[in-house]
Amino acid sequence: MVTKLLALAFEVRKIASTAEVIALAQRIVAMLEEEANSPQGGSGPQGGSGPQGGADPQGGTDPQGGADPQGGTSSPSGAGALPDDPRRAALATLLAAQGDEADGTDVGTRTAQWLEQVQPATNRPVTMSSLDPVPANDDPQEAVVAARAATVQLRRRLGALVEARQRDVSWRGRRGRRLDPADLYRPAVGQSIRFVRQDERPAPNTAFALLLDRSGSMRIPLILAGQAVLSILLALDTLPGVASWAAAFPGSAEDRILPLKSFEERATRIAGRFTGLYATGGTPLANALWRAGCELVRRPEPRRLIVVATDGQPSHPDGVNDILTRCRASGIEVVGLGIGQSLDEVQAVFGVWHAVSIATIEALAPALFAVLERQLLA
Repeated sequence: MVTKLLALAFEVRKIASTAEVIALAQRIVAMLEEEANSPQGGSGPQGGSGPQGGADPQGGTDPQGGADPQGGTSSPSGAGALPDDPRRAALATLLAAQGDEADGTDVGTRTAQWLEQVQPATNRPVTMSSLDPVPANDDPQEAVVAARAATVQLRRRLGALVEARQRDVSWRGRRGRRLDPADLYRPAVGQSIRFVRQDERPAPNTAFALLLDRSGSMRIPLILAGQAVLSILLALDTLPGVASWAAAFPGSAEDRILPLKSFEERATRIAGRFTGLYATGGTPLANALWRAGCELVRRPEPRRLIVVATDGQPSHPDGVNDILTRCRASGIEVVGLGIGQSLDEVQAVFGVWHAVSIATIEALAPALFAVLERQLLA
């Protein structure tokens, strides 16, 4: 249900009028009502017996003190099954609050009140990172030269990947402009000449957002990470139909981010911004992902990817999982690029199919190509 809700909620980026806002809200309520009234299974992950021996993990408990006896649904009898589903009961009770409460609160206000009551005091909410001033751009040419070796490999491999999406499979026919070299023997044996034809289709344009972790633990690997991100930006700038944006996190505070490249800028002109970076602070990845996702959803490109160069565990793992779910539900792929970090650690954050790890700049091209190939050819 949460995945469905996130996917619907992210459609707000396409909305252009109040009428469309109302229509989207009605779709969300309809989905919640359908989930509240859907039948339940027996015991097991989808039934009444959850992994903790209590309620169905698809449901929840009423933060105000239990299930609504008129809103709950019965669970079939069986091993570990419960007679009531308190989470679905709470959802049904919440949906019944459509502004007719004595205190005048609507469903949104009541939801906010419940969430505030059940939220742990230590669970710091995730906020979208604000932008710091753009850093100094000292000697961009020197920075470009330092990252050039990896850029050449990346440009070649990524260029081949984009071209593979542009070209369809060749086929042969009796008409065309180019002879098929493999069939030149055919006239000598009385067969007709065949021509080779190749249809081309436009590759979907892609927008990239790159995040560079500059937390305190990145003091040693920051140089490698900065070169890796700059190399990727330089390579992407040479590909048609590709736009890129980059930032480092944290900025001057945990809830701020340091802008390195806008979509309108060329990587060769801003490369000097990478030379003055230093490691500081924690790893507020969730805040940074929110900002990167916000930047991407405004883009017209149909394909969107976020690449995160990092070395450690995020400071808010639950928040990261939430933002990753939101991004992927709205079609934004997120890839983790581990710097001097074991692959298992990166995969634990970003997923098995969305993570790579490198220890040298020479390993960047093949490692990144392998994971981007899975995303771009999906």
